[in-house]
Amino acid sequence: MPYQDPLGNYVLGDRVPVVIVYGELDKTANTAPNVPVPPPLRFSVPALYQAIGGPEKLMFELEGAGHSAVWERPAEIVHDIAFQWLHNKHKVWGLTSGNYYRDSTGVLTPV
Repeated sequence: MPYQDPLGNYVLGDRVPVVIVYGELDKTANTAPNVPVPPPLRFSVPALYQAIGGPEKLMFELEGAGHSAVWERPAEIVHDIAFQWLHNKHKVWGLTSGNYYRDSTGVLTPV
């Protein structure tokens, strides 16, 4: 259950805005469905996003990126997302919330 402060506000995604960036080919942070592991060892970035209780959360899945996206071809996109997030008061490309897939041409598709 997402943590709430004594007033009932969510901490993550509310008092603390969140941005998540991950690669569609990342099999380290996303356990493949056919891999037989116990539930505590299963990880999913989309499930992490869903577990954040507050409304101020953004997630971008990058086409063609793996686990080391900051050192791969889409590194410039990751750097741009981080720069915008830090310099535009938790906005990226004008967005403050939502889950998006970014293809290699820069098209954002809501997920």
